[in-house]
Amino acid sequence: MEQITNVNIVKIYQVRQTCAKYDASLTRPEDIVTLVKKVFANLDREITVVVGLNTSNVPNVINVVSTGTVDSAVIVPRDVFKALILSNSRAFILFHNHPAGTLNPSECDKEITRKLIDLGKMMQIELLDHIIIGYGDDFCSFRQRNLL
Repeated sequence: MEQITNVNIVKIYQVRQTCAKYDASLTRPEDIVTLVKKVFANLDREITVVVGLNTSNVPNVINVVSTGTVDSAVIVPRDVFKALILSNSRAFILFHNHPAGTLNPSECDKEITRKLIDLGKMMQIELLDHIIIGYGDDFCSFRQRNLL
């Protein structure tokens, strides 16, 4: 007797949870940090957020990619690119916080950045910056530190 297996036929789409207002001139790291810093307010653990940009470099998605512990957050590339692909993003900026307030990128931070750059090139979705959020308005831009 032959076994029959079902395969799901699905439609894939995004469901908007809420909107974030921003100034249309997002040209500096400080501007884009302002857009996402509310997501990072008062957190006691690391989270990772991706902001996707359309072909005009206008944000078209903000997605929380992972929630970690007090000193680490696992960043899985497929989770980063999922929201970007569904949003038709052509570029992105990765954010994560350091709840202890230090802004220096760890070796793990640098390694995942290199992986995301390489994968992004393959998928034609460019990583424009990786930004570490500290306390208040403090942040570290990989681009400004020439780490990209």
